[in-house]
Amino acid sequence: MKVQWLVVASLVAMGFAGLAADEPAAPENAKARSQKSQSPDETAIRELADAFAKAFNAGDAQALAGMHTPNARVIDLGGELAEGREAIKREYAALFKENPGLAIKVQVESVHILGPSTALEEGTTQVIPKNGAPQVLNRYSAIDVKQDGKWLLANVRELPGEASAQDRLRELEWMLGEWVDEASDSVVQSNCRWSPDKQALVREFTIRSQGKVVMTGTQRIGWDPRTEQIKSWEFDSEGGHGEGLWARFGNQWVVKATAVLQDGRTSTATHVITLEDPSTCRWRTADRTVGGHVIPVVDEFVMVRPAPSPSGK
Repeated sequence: MKVQWLVVASLVAMGFAGLAADEPAAPENAKARSQKSQSPDETAIRELADAFAKAFNAGDAQALAGMHTPNARVIDLGGELAEGREAIKREYAALFKENPGLAIKVQVESVHILGPSTALEEGTTQVIPKNGAPQVLNRYSAIDVKQDGKWLLANVRELPGEASAQDRLRELEWMLGEWVDEASDSVVQSNCRWSPDKQALVREFTIRSQGKVVMTGTQRIGWDPRTEQIKSWEFDSEGGHGEGLWARFGNQWVVKATAVLQDGRTSTATHVITLEDPSTCRWRTADRTVGGHVIPVVDEFVMVRPAPSPSGK
């Protein structure tokens, strides 16, 4: 069974309610007002989440297992099942041994009391590794039951969560590495890499003419949750800046770009990037305007990966 199943499946069902004691008074007051509108059973379920989170942070597999019913069932995204407290305890113990320092944030979105001893809980969970690895976000659905006056987890199912920024940018991983375009009067070199947090691609470029650097620039490509599109932001050494929205069509990416030049004029353009093979891509720029005036020229160039240096040099 995958190492993370218990974090993103079983743990999520408990929710994460409660604020730290040193948080500002306003959130505490908001929490108090919210609790007044909850039924006693919902409050008990959310309070149990506090105890669950504390046990998880302490690495206490025994306590975590005890928060499930004796025959609890937990199903992960891959359909793998763990059944019973002993199986859950073993999974938690292995998880803590192999991944010390894991943290989690759980957002309980809803608690529906279905009867005197049954409740449906739904929400999201965010698993945060201690070593800085990418965080994992998933959804969950859980059935909680009350036994001997105590709420416990009975059935938990993990559901696909929202894709991370890194996942959404994987379609552009072909851009990683070095690229060059050598024309008769200029050379354009670029290098693309992941940002340290894996939330964006960072592309740096240099333009040379007659051996001299005439412009440099940096482009950051990320995910815009507002437009739900890949978006880029660019800054050049002449003081200009711009942004673009990306859309994919097969092996082509169309970028609708807007920019502000160093003299304050605005510019727009459409870039079409075609990946011809893993080492060759074609850039075509059209529909360009500068200061409201149409520029009829269409620019096109080919970027290739540079040949490796001879061994030993």
